[in-house]
Amino acid sequence: VIALAPGAAYGQAKQWPADRVAELAARLISQREACCVIVGAEHDRPAVRAIESWLSSHAPGAAARVVNLVGRTSVNVLAGVLASSDVLVTNDSGAMHLGAALGRPVVAIFGPTDERATRPLGRCALVSADVFCRPCLLRDCPIDHRCMTRITVDTVFAATSRQLAFARADV
Repeated sequence: VIALAPGAAYGQAKQWPADRVAELAARLISQREACCVIVGAEHDRPAVRAIESWLSSHAPGAAARVVNLVGRTSVNVLAGVLASSDVLVTNDSGAMHLGAALGRPVVAIFGPTDERATRPLGRCALVSADVFCRPCLLRDCPIDHRCMTRITVDTVFAATSRQLAFARADV
């Protein structure tokens, strides 16, 4: 079970593009036989709609192995979902810190924020793009969001696969 937290509070700039999250989910399902659980707050619904739309048009078979819990959990239930997950893939968000606090392997995607200041503790893989403008700490990107768009699905898939290997070694 791979938990995906595609949202982030305080601006769109902290969110890895929804089509990338969807492509990652499709690859995890097809190549790692994963079930993906999407978690987040009510304000993350537009991102999830975009993920579901991408999956229905590009990987319809994968959509059946994706569970959408966005806006449907309390913090306690979210903690239970994350505790039951093998890996959490997330932007810099509250879910990232909760997953790490629960001792779950985390793949944390950083764009405009500074991972040196807000990285999760514990077993985590940090993913970011080496671009001149980061960390800018802006809520909305005034240029082309290169800090997030230059993070490839291949990079996040590889980090997730490594974290999944750690999770399986702990069993």
